[in-house]
Amino acid sequence: MRRDKKESKGRPLTKKMLEEILSRKDPLQDFIERAGFMEAAQALPEEDEESPTPGFSFGMRMGCVREDAELSMNKMAKTLGIDPSTWKNYEEDVTFPSTELIMKFCDLFSVNPHWLMTNYGDMYVKKDADT
Repeated sequence: MRRDKKESKGRPLTKKMLEEILSRKDPLQDFIERAGFMEAAQALPEEDEESPTPGFSFGMRMGCVREDAELSMNKMAKTLGIDPSTWKNYEEDVTFPSTELIMKFCDLFSVNPHWLMTNYGDMYVKKDADT
């Protein structure tokens, strides 16, 4: 996992922050609702606590997955069917991906959506030995 980037200004998601996002109809709301995070929100800390990947913004976490998969930005963009400059903007937190793209990203790379959205939990979804 990449840890060489300087600390992000972003902070891990808290219950208070989630409530604020939902109250202002943020673009994240649709993803939060569709991905079942309302139930997962009960596990969010009330206030900031130490994160397993402290200081990592959403885009940096996407970049960690790309680097773990040993893909270039261009190859990742091609895999997801988007323009390389769009992917670069995601990693640099310039723009935020659509709900559909986040779900596709999580499915293709077995990323734990809870970790991706909140910076808490395991980075990857554990697969059953039977599958």
